Amino acid sequence: MGHMDARERIESGWPALDRLVSEVLGTRREVAAAQAREARLLADAVDLVTERVAERRLQGERVSDADLPLREVSLELGMAMRVSDRTIQGRMGDASTLVTRFVTTFEAWQRGRVDAGHVWAIMRAGIGITDEGGREAYERLALEAAATESAGRMGRVAREIAAAVSPEDFAAEVRNAFAERMVRVYDLDGGMARILADLPAPLAYAIADRLTELAEHALAAEPENHEDACSDGEEAGSDAESIGADGERIGADGERIGGDGATVHSGRGKAGAADSHGVRLPYTADDALAESPAGRESDRGWREARVVTGPT
Repeated sequence: MGHMDARERIESGWPALDRLVSEVLGTRREVAAAQAREARLLADAVDLVTERVAERRLQGERVSDADLPLREVSLELGMAMRVSDRTIQGRMGDASTLVTRFVTTFEAWQRGRVDAGHVWAIMRAGIGITDEGGREAYERLALEAAATESAGRMGRVAREIAAAVSPEDFAAEVRNAFAERMVRVYDLDGGMARILADLPAPLAYAIADRLTELAEHALAAEPENHEDACSDGEEAGSDAESIGADGERIGADGERIGGDGATVHSGRGKAGAADSHGVRLPYTADDALAESPAGRESDRGWREARVVTGPT
């Protein structure tokens, strides 16, 4: 949550505890202000790099050497802060964006009114808002929320506010993310591998839920001893089956098997069909938008911000 002033607190009636809480709040405000000063310095480092690049170009240096100032600055700062130069470059970029485009949020951080977690959540959720007036309205609403929300929850709340304030920009962000999906596979020990896929959140949760359900059924169907396993294996043959949540048999290929042994096609994976968790396939960018904060009512009512601050 954001940091309240000592005068905003309700006394507990335990003087020693009240003094302790007040001192903790004061210390946290000092920490936030110090972190804001560091961000200001990292933003200044970006300005330093920009000035140095301009100077070198005026001196006729090659364009291929234009990134040398950035490498010099990030290397020196990285050595001083004991982090990699790549990390420093990322932090410099974030700090510059914060200081130049999210002025109100940065000022609140300087005053110790919000934590670093709140600040970065607000900046990252609102980075896609292109209209300056919309960004100012977004910051105002986000900072109001930060006064009562924890830093951990702030990311979700900030995304809802951004979607309500600037639905067009949010829709463009969703479509870009949908177009840039990736699948990656990493080798693990023991002949295993891990697959990472960028998916729309509803589809990802549906897959995880379905896999968990199958795993639970598989564990529940495990025989108690080896003899049962051999017996079951002989009876089942090569077509292993499991029992579905509704009591129906499920074949090794995932299809349901009717009482007469006939396969009952579930329709999963067919165009326009819905899987057992209600996610329609194929899943498009429009579906992702419909499931996003821009396409549904928020439980906190942030959609009202569109009526108040959005374009008419």
